[in-house]
Parts: sequence; structure tokens; C-alpha cells
Amino acid sequence: MESTASGSGALPEQKRLAFGDEPKQGERTERQQPSVSSDSKLYPKPLDGVIAPVPSRKYAPGPAAPRWPQRVWLIIFVVFCVELGMLLVVLPWTPLWNDNYLLLNFPKLRALAQWGFVRGAITGLGVVDIWLGIGEAVRQHRRTKR
Repeated sequence: MESTASGSGALPEQKRLAFGDEPKQGERTERQQPSVSSDSKLYPKPLDGVIAPVPSRKYAPGPAAPRWPQRVWLIIFVVFCVELGMLLVVLPWTPLWNDNYLLLNFPKLRALAQWGFVRGAITGLGVVDIWLGIGEAVRQHRRTKR
């Protein structure tokens, strides 16, 4: 079957353009991709079974970061954890815990705070906080020994 431009609404024939050619105004075209043979020069065919090594980039080491800011923050963190932990260990067992001004308006919450279980849980949090601070100091000391 032949199709003609003046026939029953068939599309006109499309002209193929080579890579880089520009179509004329109003002309329907289909772009032709570059041939495979020209690509083989740019991208050589890999050998079967051979994996090319990935090039590694080696950077020159820069100046070492100063350690004093890390040590200052470590000291602040350890002191904070130990002090907060000691406060949480001791405070639930003092008269200040029973006569808390903030809990005077809430009698049910005050009764809950006086339970031994709640006091023990708060003391346990204090012990964990002390352990966290001292453990971080020990870990940092071991890291700097290496």
C-alpha cells in the first residue's frame, strides 16, 4: 500500500536528518542518532570478565583540629551529668521532696511522689546519669590513648 500526501488523511513521509543537521521550516523530521561505530572511539567496549579498577583520590591531610574545644565540652558534659545525677540520687530522700511547694496544690500527685517506687525510679535515673557522664569520660580517655 502506498500512502500519498493527498490521499485519505495519511501522514506525509518523514525525512531522516543526520546528527547535527537542522530541519527546514515546516518540515517533519526524525532525528538520526550518531552511529555506533563513532561511539566506539569515545567509549571502548569493555573486555569480558575484566572489571576496571575505580580510581582512588588521595587527599593531602590538612592541619589537625585543635583538641581543646573537645576537651572543654567533655569536661562540661561530665560535670553536668555527675551533678545532675547526684541531685537525682539524693533529692527524693530529703524533706525538701516531701514539702515541695510546687506539689502543694496537687494532693494526688504529691501522694504519688512520696511512694517508694517513684523515689527509687528517680534515684535510678540519677545513677544512670552519673554512669553516663563517667562512662563518656572513660571512653574519651581510651580514645586519646591510642
